[in-house]
Amino acid sequence: MADWMIAVSQACEPLMNVLERRLRTGPLLQLDETTVQVMEEPDRPNTTKSYVWVAPGGTPRAPAILYYYAASPSAEVAKELIGDYRGHLQTDGYEADDQACKGKAELINVGCWAQDERIGCSQAVRAEHRPALHFSALSRRPRHPSHQYPR
Repeated sequence: MADWMIAVSQACEPLMNVLERRLRTGPLLQLDETTVQVMEEPDRPNTTKSYVWVAPGGTPRAPAILYYYAASPSAEVAKELIGDYRGHLQTDGYEADDQACKGKAELINVGCWAQDERIGCSQAVRAEHRPALHFSALSRRPRHPSHQYPR
């Protein structure tokens, strides 16, 4: 069974390359990671955390969403997903995301309102990693059609 999964994966590689390029064409790229438990993964105990990264992007007329498995939440993974993107990068303020943006003047790292609401807006504005600029940049960003705002 694994053989056909590998064959399909290899056959889909050109499509994945197109998706990755499309992901980086729009005015906004979002990046987030969440933990996932993978059972019977080679060389890793079942209790080890793994990560699924999600990266919605693209243009409003041609949105793209990439799901990416990684063994860690490292800045190297974020750098790989960001690639040569230029524009607004929306993250939750996770340290690896911030490290991936260092030295890239073509990236404007904007915050996430949902994250700031959890922290408390006044506390978030005072925090070093959440300057008020994040709020003003985020409020002017175009609404991405794949993002559903909470009601």
